[in-house]
Amino acid sequence: MSQKNIILIGMAGGGKSSAGKVLAQRLQCAHIETDERIAQMAQKTIAEIFTEDGEEKFRTLESKVLNAALSEENSVISTGGGVILSEVNCHQIRKLGWAVYLAAPLWLLQKRLTAAESAKRPLLKNASALSKLLQQRETLYQKTAHLAIAQTDEESPLDIAKKIQAGLKHIITP
Repeated sequence: MSQKNIILIGMAGGGKSSAGKVLAQRLQCAHIETDERIAQMAQKTIAEIFTEDGEEKFRTLESKVLNAALSEENSVISTGGGVILSEVNCHQIRKLGWAVYLAAPLWLLQKRLTAAESAKRPLLKNASALSKLLQQRETLYQKTAHLAIAQTDEESPLDIAKKIQAGLKHIITP
């Protein structure tokens, strides 16, 4: 499709990891999980980084990992939900890849993020926190994205991957 990376952005529970893995398989390219790389770099879980080092330290690591991932070619990159909080990150994502916002309604995010899963995600302590984050970030996701993919509960990661491919075909010129 393109040598540029495809960068998936959106809220936690938005399907970035699941759809990203399937999309990378379909495109026969690498799949990069920025949160996994951050945890490897810090030798801590994301929750431990937030608890022990703070959000600012996490965001610094996130930007470093994102820049390293963007320097690779022909990859699908699944980012953390807050990657768009940095204007520099947003600029780099748009400049060095095709940004795809996986948009999911609040009720679907809540359904996907069980209590156990939310415990791993430091900023998502409850439904109210999730709602507030979505409201704060929605405009940034839309502004950063080249393409937005709306999701329903019935769609599988394969369905979403196919929607991404179809959508990108319309915006990428050969």
